[in-house]
Amino acid sequence: MFNKIRKWFFKDPIEKRRQSFADVVTAALQKAGISDEIHFDEEQFLLRIGRDQLLHLGNFFVDFEECDGDGREEVVARLVQAFVGSLKGLPATFAEARDNIIVSIRNPIDLALATIHLKQEVTAGKEQAARRFAPDLDIALAYDTPQAIRLLTASDLEGWGVTFDEALVIAHKNLAALSTEFFDELAPGVYMGPWTDSFAVARFALTERFKELKVQGKPVVLVPNRDTIIVTGSASLESLEVAIDC
Repeated sequence: MFNKIRKWFFKDPIEKRRQSFADVVTAALQKAGISDEIHFDEEQFLLRIGRDQLLHLGNFFVDFEECDGDGREEVVARLVQAFVGSLKGLPATFAEARDNIIVSIRNPIDLALATIHLKQEVTAGKEQAARRFAPDLDIALAYDTPQAIRLLTASDLEGWGVTFDEALVIAHKNLAALSTEFFDELAPGVYMGPWTDSFAVARFALTERFKELKVQGKPVVLVPNRDTIIVTGSASLESLEVAIDC
């Protein structure tokens, strides 16, 4: 406990830590083959890469701060992998892409930042293919590969000749096929998803899976972060308290 308190008190100022993180990411991008000029925008906390690429650092910086050692290396590797993957084009046809399309549930702010990442000035069709799913959560579509996850835009779907609803049906089936594991029971009536594939929160869309859970009352779903989904019941105050404390 003392070591944790000491570590917190003796942290460098936030501005210095952000600069250090930007330097680490810049070096990793260059090592991965990104040859364009990279400029750190301290005010907006992003990297400007080449003429029109923006790489927002906020969410990954939070993850980076919560880790040590190898964990931090993994965060940076994931960020670089996602950016490099986003530079690659999508398949030409929906038939080629359909097996890799999956549901993604995100905070609307994250989707807005992803839109800006695609182009500095947002143009028609570059907005993410998404709709409101729950308060403060949107359901979107992602193209998932081992190298990266790319959120799909309205123009991507238009180019494939499919509607959002048509693609969502396929994405839902693909997510269900990746979700055969049962929820882990943390306490009586409190369950957590076992998935560590960046789509844990997306299982919120698989409402049929909640029928398998022995909860009291209606299912209550908590998504404290993008990698965690917790389900409990509305009729048990004790279970709700356990879920909130997880």
